[in-house]
Amino acid sequence: MLQRHVTLLFACVATLSAGTNYAISSYLPQLGSELHLSSVQQNIVSGAGNAGVYLSGPLVGPLVDRKGPRLVLSLSAIALLVGYLGQAVVYDGGYEGIYARVGLSGLAACQFAAGIGGSAALSASLKATSQSFSKSSRGAAMATVLSCFGLSAFFYSSLSHANLARSDDPTYGFLLTLAFGCSISMSLGALFVRLPAMAVEPASGAATHSRCEYLAVSTTDDLDSPPRRDFALESDISLRSNVVDKAMPARPLSRRTGSSSPLLQDEAKSMRHSAGDLNVSGWDLLQESDFWRLFAYLALCSGIGLMYINNLGTVVTTLASPDEDPKSVARSQAHLVALLSIFNCAGRLLVGFLADTFTHHAPERVRFARIWWLVATATGFALSQILAGQAERVEGLGGLALPTAALGLAYGSLFGNMPVVCLERFGGASFATNNGLLTMSPSFSAPFVNLLFGAVYDSHVSPDEPASTPSSSLIRRAGSAPPAHLCTLGKECFATAFRATTFISLVALGLAIVLAFKRTFKPVYHQ
Repeated sequence: MLQRHVTLLFACVATLSAGTNYAISSYLPQLGSELHLSSVQQNIVSGAGNAGVYLSGPLVGPLVDRKGPRLVLSLSAIALLVGYLGQAVVYDGGYEGIYARVGLSGLAACQFAAGIGGSAALSASLKATSQSFSKSSRGAAMATVLSCFGLSAFFYSSLSHANLARSDDPTYGFLLTLAFGCSISMSLGALFVRLPAMAVEPASGAATHSRCEYLAVSTTDDLDSPPRRDFALESDISLRSNVVDKAMPARPLSRRTGSSSPLLQDEAKSMRHSAGDLNVSGWDLLQESDFWRLFAYLALCSGIGLMYINNLGTVVTTLASPDEDPKSVARSQAHLVALLSIFNCAGRLLVGFLADTFTHHAPERVRFARIWWLVATATGFALSQILAGQAERVEGLGGLALPTAALGLAYGSLFGNMPVVCLERFGGASFATNNGLLTMSPSFSAPFVNLLFGAVYDSHVSPDEPASTPSSSLIRRAGSAPPAHLCTLGKECFATAFRATTFISLVALGLAIVLAFKRTFKPVYHQ
């Protein structure tokens, strides 16, 4: 009992430093200003971080499943230290310094290493947490860990602002804080995050086999009914379908009190899954249509979220008043990144607790499957992109606060819910591997959407524009883009990009509705 709470605590400590990739808007415009990077080049750097986070999943997942969290968290500490310290050194040397030798590829490699470190830490923390808690509380526990991942940007931005605001070079100090703070957090996680010695049993009175059962009927067994034999799979047990079919014959369909619905009985017969189906991995996973639908949904939504997160700093500098002090622009930047981080965290927490409640604990008449939360998430993305495309200023009504909060909430709920959906649909024995494969999807969509934003933005920049904007008076590291790469047309600089992401979010909404009606995602509800 004590060990699982220690694991949860230090998994949160580790993931609080694992999501620092979301803080990139706090320093990327300054990095671009110092190294003379265009919007497309800045998006290449941020895209490298996204690639590190999401492409590493298939490699990190099996390592976590086989070796456990200690080795992976130790490697994460090294990767994050190298990634952020490398960026700090390149930044400090300026355009004529180390950057002249390593170029854009060297800078992108550092961000890629930081992305891998964050992804590995999250995977190890989720694996340990998922196996340390029972079905009824697993979603909430995993959501707590994921919320810390979403809170990383706020935590480090606040820490930096509190201690480095008076520094001659706050951006350099911020990168050093990321380098050493992340490596220390991962080292603590490596010491205290543990897999349980044995599988966690469900709470007394719960189905002893259950981790999640896929049968779309609500049951109330009569006293004379045969004992319930739910088909399910413990998160650390692997069973073959043919063994289960012989050892555990299908239980009769249960009846609602007072009547029995032939329609539900026919539906249940066509939907019953065996325990073996809950250990889907490897080639079998790739043959599952449900996996590819989830993959496509995650790709669409995460691409939208990452475009906004990576380019929020650019949007702020573009919408800022021409006579606004550059340091004030940088503060607005930091405040919006903090706001996004807070709502990212809130989304992860809310979806975990609410999904657990309405799937397992609420009165039967109001229960619904966890998969329906994907519909609400896609709706949130669509709303955020409509609002962002209409924003004409940074502060106040019609500013960036509302779309930033909506985007953060939707993005948090996306990544707070998806790992649990993956675990319940495909099983826990290979969870880290399966989740790693699923989370590869943003690496396919994010580069396209990010480069779309960069291309749209750069197309509105006039190369002959006089340097009469706020950026012309920028001192080194003040917090805005260089004059040659600042668009002065307001929201028209990126309106086309937000129209494109609004359309993408509507496609994701349609896909979410299709998923929600899939029979394979509907669980049995216990009395």
